[in-house]
Amino acid sequence: MKIFVQPSLLSTSFVPRQNPLTIIVWILEDDNYARPNKLCVQLWTNLIAQTWSSIDIDEELQNKIIGCGLSESYRVFKIVISTTDIEEGWYEFTVRIKREGWNDWRWMSTDEGQNAKVFISKTADDLNQRKDLNHSVFYEKIDEKKIRYSLQGNVDCWCISSSVKSNSGLPIRINFGGIRNLVQYVMLQRLSAWWMIPVTGISKLDIKHKDVLYILIQQSSGHYISLVPMASDGCICSFRSDENGGLILFVINDNERDSHARFVVGRGNDPYITTKACMKYINEINGNYDVEENNDIETEEHFDYDQIGYCTYNAFYGKIGQQHIFDALNSFEAIGVHIGYFLLDDGWQQVNGNRQLQKFEPIPELYPDGFKGMINNIKVKFPYLKYFGVWHTLWGYWNGVDPKSELSDTYRIERVKHSNEIIHIIIPQDIQKFYNDFYSYLKSQGISMVKVDSQGSFDMIDYGQSKHRRWWRKYHDALKTNSKEYFGNRAIYCMAHSPNVIQQVLSGSDDMPSRPLFRDMFQSHHRFGEYHAAARSISGGPVYITDIPNEHKLEVLEKCIVNTPTFKTTSTSSLDSSNKDSSSTKLSTKLPQRILRSEGPALSSLSSLFRDPTKINNLLKICNWNNKIGVLGLWNCRTHKLLDIFDLTEVYGINNRTNNCNNQEHKDLIGEYALYFFKNKQTHVVNSAKEPVSIIVNAEEFEIVTISPIHYSIGKSYDRNFTVMIAPFGLIDKYNGSKAVISSEFISESVRQTNSYNDTRVDPAENRLGRIFYKVQLVGYGEFGFYLDPVDGKLSDTKAYLGSKLLKNVKYDVDKKLLSICLEKEDMESDGQRNETKLLNQETLRVELFLEITIE
Repeated sequence: MKIFVQPSLLSTSFVPRQNPLTIIVWILEDDNYARPNKLCVQLWTNLIAQTWSSIDIDEELQNKIIGCGLSESYRVFKIVISTTDIEEGWYEFTVRIKREGWNDWRWMSTDEGQNAKVFISKTADDLNQRKDLNHSVFYEKIDEKKIRYSLQGNVDCWCISSSVKSNSGLPIRINFGGIRNLVQYVMLQRLSAWWMIPVTGISKLDIKHKDVLYILIQQSSGHYISLVPMASDGCICSFRSDENGGLILFVINDNERDSHARFVVGRGNDPYITTKACMKYINEINGNYDVEENNDIETEEHFDYDQIGYCTYNAFYGKIGQQHIFDALNSFEAIGVHIGYFLLDDGWQQVNGNRQLQKFEPIPELYPDGFKGMINNIKVKFPYLKYFGVWHTLWGYWNGVDPKSELSDTYRIERVKHSNEIIHIIIPQDIQKFYNDFYSYLKSQGISMVKVDSQGSFDMIDYGQSKHRRWWRKYHDALKTNSKEYFGNRAIYCMAHSPNVIQQVLSGSDDMPSRPLFRDMFQSHHRFGEYHAAARSISGGPVYITDIPNEHKLEVLEKCIVNTPTFKTTSTSSLDSSNKDSSSTKLSTKLPQRILRSEGPALSSLSSLFRDPTKINNLLKICNWNNKIGVLGLWNCRTHKLLDIFDLTEVYGINNRTNNCNNQEHKDLIGEYALYFFKNKQTHVVNSAKEPVSIIVNAEEFEIVTISPIHYSIGKSYDRNFTVMIAPFGLIDKYNGSKAVISSEFISESVRQTNSYNDTRVDPAENRLGRIFYKVQLVGYGEFGFYLDPVDGKLSDTKAYLGSKLLKNVKYDVDKKLLSICLEKEDMESDGQRNETKLLNQETLRVELFLEITIE
């Protein structure tokens, strides 16, 4: 017997009063028990009465469960509890089951610590009443002279400062007491100087021993509190807590004088907007009033993001030479994958046994042609590779510069105690010259991007060495200035989870170091290769891989990459540099390749925000957007299968994105959506954003749900009206295939006849009355999927045209109402190489797909 409960045991649910609490139990019967057997399911809780009591849970008809096997049949038990008369506070529940013939109940919780927790909240306070905002968060009285208030949109923000004595760089703790009305929280805790992890908790803070760089709290009123420590005025701040859960500001004053430690508080109704407002306010405090979201991404940077990249680290680790690089690129070429940018990671530099840099040049015996000769050869053999980058650390190498090398004759260095060992780093007066000389050399050799590691290095310099710890700003200023001058925006920050570096990010300008990319690579052939590939595909960030040569999982890579059109005047040899047969891949080597990257960063869904999916039986839910189409990723982080539920409100901002079409003839059905499940290849329709969907995801697996608003059009056939409902899913053979959709609309036949990029016309059908035309513009090729439902008519025929070419691989699954159109490589290539003279003024080449739908 398999049993699933939602909300899951061990989880915490926040339920505003007036909102009902729904509890569902799914039970998969053993083969030994047939359905007539009586099965009693009870809720055991203190929600209803003042003492613990049992409530019978009624069985309901089984609804559709996505991912449920044909041999599985779950019984569903559901109870809805009104919260209207329940007092504010904490409650718990568990579930017990008894079958006819059993003497005892089977409990889902073996002890009280495994129960599910529920907090019933009162009606939210009015945020417009801004009386003593500080008192709404802290129990302790804080001197108003130390508080600076600001209104950021609908979010109240304020900065709290506290004077700190000069203490030879040793830690100082400032206790601000308990957090008022704290229900649950999530925070970013430093696992080490290099990495952060999310940590969740309830009731009170529990962060005694590790630095925390961000806290998001949900209060009993329903408000969200965002807390962000600052690094400024020579003080590095982070959060910790005392034994009673009181908030402690943990301060390192690296000044030789008294200074001020600060942190920012935000209070609002939306956790994402509240956090964003805090970040904006920090910029204002630091004098960066003109820093806005950077939407003006220049062409070079855009290319970096939208190509698939390669990093050598996990494939080679230690020393790596010229031949290894060619081996890696030849390996991808052999399977038809074009790498857009290449990152040469650790192992190319000349260093001593103490891990200190000796020269700018690469190891001679490993790079006989030098960087310049090697990169020239690479671009001849692999002309589609536009950028070649190299790795180094902030100090040059892990332990700085070799004091006996030529570099020490040019740049002054000092001995520094770092993590209980002696290292040598360049003094700040010479670091600008160092980076200028280093990057000037790299640029002259054909290097066009850098990855700068060990960004948190200065935090590891021993307390008390304040002079050396203060050097971090000079280093980062030098890095930012020179990387922009020599490489534009093509700089990647790695191991950058340091209060200093994060502050630099928040107070930065519009260049790449102000928005660092942390390590984001994966191996396609790894056991969890697809698991990570799917996550990165919807993340909104770059996608780069670190495969061992000739060890690839091609089906994973194909789902990340899409072919796009090009001009005929672009020489085929400039793309397809190999004569090898690439029939094993669905990708064309004669057309450009890119990834499908969402327009913004992915967000944790609200139901996942305060839950640790590695410890409780809930799916990790991550959402993003591709124009008007939503994407919801579901990851099972457990070692057993999970049955969970979601609704479309998990996709942040769904009501604002999909309800703006008001064409009288062709409309969106407001609140009606078609869903496509990437792994299960299933479709599903929901009538509103709050309609629940049940899904099973196997252990350590994932699902990606494409959420497309349904359009409809009314037509006429044989004097009878009919309605066609359609929703584009995009490229259903790609992880983030909806990103391929640029636009979609119903069109008239006259528009269809004039909307092709060549002069061929489609012959009109004999019966024009029963035809509907639909046009989709896409960025690239693959298997196109649509939800298609003729509603009150019968689908007679569906034709698909790529431009003006009638396509053959068109299938319609009447049960799923899924129309799929699969392109062969020949279709892509014949369509994709356009006539440049005719389309000279078109900035972006688009794939145009036309549907001709005939209804009887």
